[in-house]
Amino acid sequence: MKNQLLFSLLLTLASLTLSYLILDNAFSSFDRIDEDIFFGFLIPIWMFIVKICLFATVIFSLVMIFKKSHSSYFLPIVISVSSLVYSSLLWDKIKKRESSQVILKAYYDGDVNSLTLILRKNNTYKIQDYGILGGTDFFGNFIFKGDTIILDKKNPMGEDRNILSHKLLLNDSVILVKSDANGVFQENQSIQMRIVKKINPPKI
Repeated sequence: MKNQLLFSLLLTLASLTLSYLILDNAFSSFDRIDEDIFFGFLIPIWMFIVKICLFATVIFSLVMIFKKSHSSYFLPIVISVSSLVYSSLLWDKIKKRESSQVILKAYYDGDVNSLTLILRKNNTYKIQDYGILGGTDFFGNFIFKGDTIILDKKNPMGEDRNILSHKLLLNDSVILVKSDANGVFQENQSIQMRIVKKINPPKI
């Protein structure tokens, strides 16, 4: 009996840990997805291994239920299946987010890095920060206020990449990405994003 409880406890802890890893990856992907050579390749492999291990806990728990008829093995099954279903729903929501029509797209080409801003009809944005070795996609929501685009994150690309402020200004054929301490946009900014697509975005 003690061995049965110990095995079921270990399986429950394993299913909780693996479920946390899967759900944490799904939730974090709402804000950013790494597409560089290292993380863009490593993370999908890591998540595949985690899912295989989670499936293994389900199979092992089912085997123990049939062999030992011990109800405590149902818990890791419930945890594992629930996390897999919920993470699938989250990823479906993430994919559907980018199915909305693009209403504005702007681009900056630097010497090494490039920036792309994509605004969609569903009021979500994507900022692509790419270099020679790949890059990162940042996601969030936005609203228009006159000619100002207000992003929902104070540091859209993280505190270590403060190239863009959370307020951007539409100015003719470019987007000004940084204001001064008084909130004023200077037209001679070194970094300006050239608008390459614009479909009459609504203004509030």
